[in-house]
Amino acid sequence: MYTPSPRSLPFRKGLTRPIELRKHQLLQLARMMQDNGDAFAESLAKDLGKPRIETYFSEIPLLGAIAAGCCAGIKPSELAPHYAELLADLLPKYLDSNDYRVMTGAVAESTKLLEFQCQFDF
Repeated sequence: MYTPSPRSLPFRKGLTRPIELRKHQLLQLARMMQDNGDAFAESLAKDLGKPRIETYFSEIPLLGAIAAGCCAGIKPSELAPHYAELLADLLPKYLDSNDYRVMTGAVAESTKLLEFQCQFDF
């Protein structure tokens, strides 16, 4: 059975296609990292013991999705609760939550997400 992801509706309507919108969203993502880089580094260090430099590589798949005009659902690992909470709090302040949403939870929530057909999973 095909169940389209609610995240794909803005894409299907062409709402994420304009290049100026994509540029703005990319700048907003960069602004989020600039404004909150220390908080992201601290949360990933607490959760996974990651060094600061790896903090800035964690959102690379999201960059590609935005640049391509795609919508994205971001599902951080349940093993990184500090990072997931921070991302869920900050992302809607910088990006359109109709197009980009953070989904938190563990196995049950991840299993439910797999019911939606997505073009790509990262």
